[in-house]
Amino acid sequence: WGKLTPEGEKHFTAYCREFAAAIAAEYADVSVHYYEILWEPDLSFNGDPADLVTFFRLAYPAIHAADAKAVVIGPSFSTIGLGTLALTRKMFDAGLGRYLDAYAIHPYLEEPPEARNLIGLMRELKRIVREGAGRDLPLIGTEFSHSDEGGPAEIERRHAEMYVRQNLITLGEGFVLNLSFYNQDCGNTISNRGYYYNLDLKRAYGPDKVGPKPQA
Repeated sequence: WGKLTPEGEKHFTAYCREFAAAIAAEYADVSVHYYEILWEPDLSFNGDPADLVTFFRLAYPAIHAADAKAVVIGPSFSTIGLGTLALTRKMFDAGLGRYLDAYAIHPYLEEPPEARNLIGLMRELKRIVREGAGRDLPLIGTEFSHSDEGGPAEIERRHAEMYVRQNLITLGEGFVLNLSFYNQDCGNTISNRGYYYNLDLKRAYGPDKVGPKPQA
């Protein structure tokens, strides 16, 4: 993740055009094709908000030219909080609203969502998007979860309730989608965030055997 060079801008534009054309052909029977530009750039990007907007400025026309069903979304910040709301405002100030069909974010938030002011944060996000884009944009959550230590039934139930409550709040505040991370436990650093236990310890991803947690 870094600022594109002039040569990099040419290659990124060509990549977006070719990729969108391939998606349009392969998934012609799907009514909407979502293209998520960037993924949690607040964690690793070496640049400023205007540099991030450059990715959208290049991707938006290239993707739409190649795919009539395209919906360009982003920037998919890693959490919903005051810091990412401030970054969102700066990106809109740098012109993001001209290159976005829907706003995407990873609405991670420590539990419980009510005490962490999830409703207030989402309403502030909607205000920033409306003012920055000059219109209301659809809102999409493309990754969220709560850490689940597993074990006692009361812990499993508490985490299940957190998933349900956060989804109810998110959808109640007008999000079109709110997608969870991850299907099953996997890896080391994210081993306890799945909807299912991984019952095949030799395969961190895509195991043949899983067991549902209450939130499933």
